[in-house]
Amino acid sequence: MHLTIFAPVSVAIASLIPIHSFANGSEEAHVTLFETFGLATQKEGAKYRVVTFIPRTFLLFDIDKEEPDLKVGKQYLAATTQDGVRVFLLEQAVSKGPFKTVYGEQDIIFNKAHSVCFTILCDPQDDDQSLKINAGEVFRAEPLTIAGTEIFKLVGNRGNRNSIDEITGYITKDQLEKLNHKSVVTYATLRHPRYGHTSTEAKSINTSCGQTIKRDDRKKVDNISQVDKTLIAAFGVATIGGGGNLQFKRGYGGPGKEVIYKLYDVVDRRMEPNTQTTYAAQIVYRCDESDIFEKRTFIESVALINTSTNSAYTFKSEGTPENLLDYTGAPYLYSVNNSRHYFQIMDKLSEQFESRALAGYFLAGFNRSCKGKYRKREKICQHSAYEGQTEN
Repeated sequence: MHLTIFAPVSVAIASLIPIHSFANGSEEAHVTLFETFGLATQKEGAKYRVVTFIPRTFLLFDIDKEEPDLKVGKQYLAATTQDGVRVFLLEQAVSKGPFKTVYGEQDIIFNKAHSVCFTILCDPQDDDQSLKINAGEVFRAEPLTIAGTEIFKLVGNRGNRNSIDEITGYITKDQLEKLNHKSVVTYATLRHPRYGHTSTEAKSINTSCGQTIKRDDRKKVDNISQVDKTLIAAFGVATIGGGGNLQFKRGYGGPGKEVIYKLYDVVDRRMEPNTQTTYAAQIVYRCDESDIFEKRTFIESVALINTSTNSAYTFKSEGTPENLLDYTGAPYLYSVNNSRHYFQIMDKLSEQFESRALAGYFLAGFNRSCKGKYRKREKICQHSAYEGQTEN
């Protein structure tokens, strides 16, 4: 992904989101009953756009089941996913009861189909020795130590709470940790959502569609905000003179492009005390200057900088088709339209972040999926851009 990997430096602060909005996932979360997609809760243009794929048995928080939030031909509920993304979901995709009520002591969720050993030692290439776990199944993990190796016995139920049909399998602790990092597995008992997020857009250094900023250009700005000052310092785009005069140190923008700067504050609420990392972002859009509204069409790249360490990395499109706007309705860097897309791109992104939950949050920020009526019908929406990852 053309990244420089970094370890975030954090500063203790108070949480940006009330304490009740995250918890032990097995106690308070509802879950998705089947694979689905989430709509943004804020409109882009005149529509709510599809921002992310959501696996079966994904944890959901802050739901008011008594008062559905959106009716647009179908009935939707607002919910916060375990990745901290606020979305509208189809009401029928959401469990009526919380995770604990549905699954009891089981707390290891497989978001994706996977195979584990029937016995402690097995040949993983032999199908007769492997338990096939289906996407959305949940297990209880019982720790064992065999010859110095930490192993979990996974205990699941393919019956129901009243008629137990128990299945068991085995997996090493290291393998399970890798699956969690790659978003294949979720530990329900951890605090979810792990991160709180806020984002703020710059006011004085963005360009409009087609606008070019040249080196040594000057701009008078009254009352430059602290957000703008932080972004200017992070990307080194200008010097700030007396009276708010900006002198640009480098050029950017240009024909068919629009450059937007944003600041993301990310709070890790599993840490005590809560800790914050600030990321400065430069988002480069392609845009159509011939359109009367000068509309954005595609995200060309996203650069993130950790403002504490100055470490930086850049996201590219990974081969996402650039002509999906008629199907997504909004500009995008990625377009995830099925479970294969989701796990392939999450595999890439999770390698770059210290947490798959952070990867999931930024994926939703820069992804726009095809509308439901197009996802399977239009071949281009079923693209193969994110293939090539090793499946474990």
